[in-house]
Amino acid sequence: MPETFGRLAERVCREQGFELLPSGARVPLSGGRSQVVAMEQFEFQGRERLRLWTRIGPEEGLGNVRMEAALRVNARLPHGAFGLRDGALVLGKTYALDEIDAEELEFALRFRA
Repeated sequence: MPETFGRLAERVCREQGFELLPSGARVPLSGGRSQVVAMEQFEFQGRERLRLWTRIGPEEGLGNVRMEAALRVNARLPHGAFGLRDGALVLGKTYALDEIDAEELEFALRFRA
Protein backbone atom coordinates (compact mmCIF):
# COMPACT_ATOMS: atom_id res chain seq x y z
CA MET A 1 0.00 0.00 0.00
CA PRO A 2 1.46 3.41 -0.94
CA GLU A 3 2.42 5.78 1.85
CA THR A 4 -0.13 8.58 2.40
CA PHE A 5 1.13 12.13 2.04
CA GLY A 6 0.52 12.77 5.75
CA ARG A 7 2.75 9.85 6.71
CA LEU A 8 5.35 10.88 4.12
CA ALA A 9 5.45 14.44 5.52
CA GLU A 10 5.73 13.09 9.09
CA ARG A 11 8.61 10.80 8.11
CA VAL A 12 10.54 13.46 6.16
CA CYS A 13 10.15 16.00 8.97
CA ARG A 14 11.21 13.49 11.64
CA GLU A 15 14.24 12.27 9.65
CA GLN A 16 15.40 15.77 8.69
CA GLY A 17 14.75 17.49 12.02
CA PHE A 18 11.96 19.69 10.64
CA GLU A 19 8.97 20.57 12.82
CA LEU A 20 5.72 19.37 11.27
CA LEU A 21 3.01 22.02 11.71
CA PRO A 22 -0.74 21.74 11.03
CA SER A 23 -0.33 23.65 7.75
CA GLY A 24 3.30 23.04 6.82
CA ALA A 25 6.79 22.52 8.20
CA ARG A 26 9.32 24.66 10.06
CA VAL A 27 12.74 24.16 8.48
CA PRO A 28 15.78 25.08 10.62
CA LEU A 29 18.37 27.37 9.04
CA SER A 30 21.84 28.49 10.06
CA GLY A 31 22.27 30.91 12.93
CA GLY A 32 19.35 29.50 14.91
CA ARG A 33 16.81 30.84 12.40
CA SER A 34 14.00 28.88 10.76
CA GLN A 35 11.53 29.32 7.91
CA VAL A 36 7.98 28.00 7.70
CA VAL A 37 7.04 26.33 4.42
CA ALA A 38 3.28 25.99 4.01
CA MET A 39 1.80 22.83 2.46
CA GLU A 40 -1.63 22.80 0.85
CA GLN A 41 -3.35 19.84 -0.80
CA PHE A 42 -6.00 20.42 -3.47
CA GLU A 43 -7.47 18.80 -6.57
CA PHE A 44 -6.94 20.11 -10.10
CA GLN A 45 -8.05 18.40 -13.31
CA GLY A 46 -8.93 15.24 -11.44
CA ARG A 47 -5.54 14.85 -9.73
CA GLU A 48 -4.48 15.56 -6.17
CA ARG A 49 -1.88 18.34 -5.99
CA LEU A 50 0.49 19.69 -3.35
CA ARG A 51 1.33 23.39 -3.26
CA LEU A 52 4.30 24.50 -1.17
CA TRP A 53 5.05 28.14 -0.47
CA THR A 54 7.02 30.29 1.88
CA ARG A 55 6.55 33.92 2.83
CA ILE A 56 9.39 36.17 1.69
CA GLY A 57 8.05 39.47 3.04
CA PRO A 58 5.09 41.85 3.02
CA GLU A 59 3.69 42.94 -0.33
CA GLU A 60 3.23 46.46 0.99
CA GLY A 61 6.17 48.64 0.11
CA LEU A 62 7.70 46.31 -2.50
CA GLY A 63 7.47 48.98 -5.18
CA ASN A 64 7.97 48.60 -8.91
CA VAL A 65 11.74 48.03 -8.75
CA ARG A 66 11.51 45.07 -6.36
CA MET A 67 8.49 43.60 -8.15
CA GLU A 68 10.37 43.79 -11.44
CA ALA A 69 13.40 42.17 -9.82
CA ALA A 70 11.22 39.30 -8.56
CA LEU A 71 9.83 38.77 -12.06
CA ARG A 72 13.35 38.72 -13.51
CA VAL A 73 14.43 36.13 -10.92
CA ASN A 74 11.33 34.05 -11.83
CA ALA A 75 12.75 33.57 -15.31
CA ARG A 76 15.91 31.99 -13.83
CA LEU A 77 14.44 29.90 -11.01
CA PRO A 78 14.95 26.17 -11.57
CA HIS A 79 11.88 25.31 -9.47
CA GLY A 80 8.73 27.27 -8.63
CA ALA A 81 7.98 30.96 -8.89
CA PHE A 82 7.45 34.14 -6.92
CA GLY A 83 3.87 35.27 -6.43
CA LEU A 84 1.61 37.34 -4.18
CA ARG A 85 -0.55 35.61 -1.58
CA ASP A 86 -2.37 36.95 1.47
CA GLY A 87 -0.57 40.30 1.30
CA ALA A 88 2.92 38.80 1.00
CA LEU A 89 5.53 38.01 -1.61
CA VAL A 90 5.90 34.21 -1.62
CA LEU A 91 8.03 31.57 -3.30
CA GLY A 92 5.97 28.54 -4.25
CA LYS A 93 5.61 25.48 -6.42
CA THR A 94 2.88 22.94 -7.14
CA TYR A 95 3.48 19.19 -7.45
CA ALA A 96 1.36 16.22 -8.53
CA LEU A 97 0.81 14.54 -5.16
CA ASP A 98 1.10 11.01 -6.56
CA GLU A 99 4.55 11.79 -7.98
CA ILE A 100 6.29 13.27 -4.93
CA ASP A 101 8.54 11.03 -2.83
CA ALA A 102 10.58 11.59 0.34
CA GLU A 103 13.68 12.84 -1.48
CA GLU A 104 11.72 15.33 -3.58
CA LEU A 105 9.69 16.57 -0.59
CA GLU A 106 12.87 17.14 1.43
CA PHE A 107 14.47 19.03 -1.48
CA ALA A 108 11.31 21.10 -2.02
CA LEU A 109 11.09 22.10 1.64
CA ARG A 110 14.79 23.01 1.83
CA PHE A 111 14.70 24.94 -1.48
CA ARG A 112 11.76 27.07 -0.33
CA ALA A 113 13.26 27.69 3.12
